[in-house]
Amino acid sequence: MKHRIGELGESIAAKHLTSLGFEVLERNYFQPCGEIDIVCRKGRTLHIVEVKATVFSSSEELHRAVSYETYHINERIDYEKMRSLRNVIGIYRSERKFHGKHVIDALFVYLVPHETYAAVEMLEDLEGELTKGDDWDFE
Repeated sequence: MKHRIGELGESIAAKHLTSLGFEVLERNYFQPCGEIDIVCRKGRTLHIVEVKATVFSSSEELHRAVSYETYHINERIDYEKMRSLRNVIGIYRSERKFHGKHVIDALFVYLVPHETYAAVEMLEDLEGELTKGDDWDFE
């Protein structure tokens, strides 16, 4: 079930990114040290997108649960996940001989299957967002 939710979330995320003008290059790039959910490009910047899908029983429950007052990025994408992503990104860039700028983004997909409803929230440049006020060292 969790795998199906993840696949659905990634499909919705890829469509959403395309609608925003991103070119999706790859999905589910895997290395033993981790995985990149979606690799896409907008302009000359490579975007590494971590997708998090969550299921809610109703759109009302979704709107109660997801708010700027209760939302904390560190609860969904922690230090270990960022470290793993950075390792995989290094391998990806080397394999693809990519030497330009990249950013790590998060795309949260909130699903209400019984209502055939989904909401999407995107946070761009997680490294910039997570280091604001945090003690994490990403170098």
